[in-house]
Amino acid sequence: PDAWREAPTEGGGSGAAGGDDYHDGMGAELKGLRAWMEDAADAPFESRVYVDSGPVLEREVAMLAGLGWIGKNTMLMSRELGSYFFLGEIITTLDLEAHTPVTDHCGSCTQCLDACPPAAFPQPYVLDARKCLSYLTIELKGVIPEEHRDGVGNQVFGCDICQEVCPWNRKASMTEDEAYQPRPGLVAPELAPLMETDDETFRERFRRSPLKRTKRRGLLRNVAVALGNTGGPDALPALERGMMDGEPLIRQHAAWGLDASAASAPRRRYDARAPLKTTPTYWRRSTARSTGSHNRRTPYESWRRADEHYAADRNIPRRVFPRPQDGRRAR
Repeated sequence: PDAWREAPTEGGGSGAAGGDDYHDGMGAELKGLRAWMEDAADAPFESRVYVDSGPVLEREVAMLAGLGWIGKNTMLMSRELGSYFFLGEIITTLDLEAHTPVTDHCGSCTQCLDACPPAAFPQPYVLDARKCLSYLTIELKGVIPEEHRDGVGNQVFGCDICQEVCPWNRKASMTEDEAYQPRPGLVAPELAPLMETDDETFRERFRRSPLKRTKRRGLLRNVAVALGNTGGPDALPALERGMMDGEPLIRQHAAWGLDASAASAPRRRYDARAPLKTTPTYWRRSTARSTGSHNRRTPYESWRRADEHYAADRNIPRRVFPRPQDGRRAR
């Protein structure tokens, strides 16, 4: 779980993010299976293919179908495959033979619960999705709550920690299917260069990749948090570039990352009073007009005021920006 500390300049995440988007590959395979079923059936039937494309409780369905049991980390577990596999469904009116559910084989083990950085498991078999790193770095489209950012570590797209420590995954075999092999540059990417990704580069680099799901703003938001957590010689310059980004969500998390990175390296403390050489007008104006204690604002504290000017320059409704935590109205 703490392996990222040994390579703090690299981003971590779900193993599924290292190759092509499995939704496309599995969808094609399931449609091929359905075509075979139609040829082999004695009578016509109705069917529909799902690969994370509909409101299907697939783990529960898979458990009832005898494919495995739901483990304490809420993942579907198999004695032969562990939990490193994808699920897809063909929902059909065809009359098929039922299978017997598998019994639970987790025993007294709690390694997955103990290893979770944000402690997202309040009890075995129960996941608080609001704390889960997969939710925070993929499904959550807005601001990552401050209380969960330290736990993100260097994860930039999903998390496999509760699976990595599971004893049932130690003997799981690797697939040889070319469609699911890692792609160069997507496994453990260097964090700092990712902050230079523009829209065109994002579309080209992550074409047919699951990472495109977060969109550029979500990925760079995650990278900014990861850089704040990991530090390193390239973290501060990269986060300063993030402060120049035109996307408010990225700037906010880059400001937090600057504070977090500077706190872990006090000799390189970022000084919010010294405008960057390429500081945009809206940021430079907000710091220049500050007086007294405002001159000692950290980048994250100054972010709200900077984005007020940013919004005013572009006629963006102020309500899209978070209000102060203490409930006071933003100026």
